[in-house]
Amino acid sequence: MAALVALGLAVGIFGILNLIDNKRLD
Repeated sequence: MAALVALGLAVGIFGILNLIDNKRLD
């Protein structure tokens, strides 16, 4: 269960950073 939570947080952080980079490129 803890592994799933850690994986979810990693994916969430990666997604947020991706969105920030996309906005910066525009």
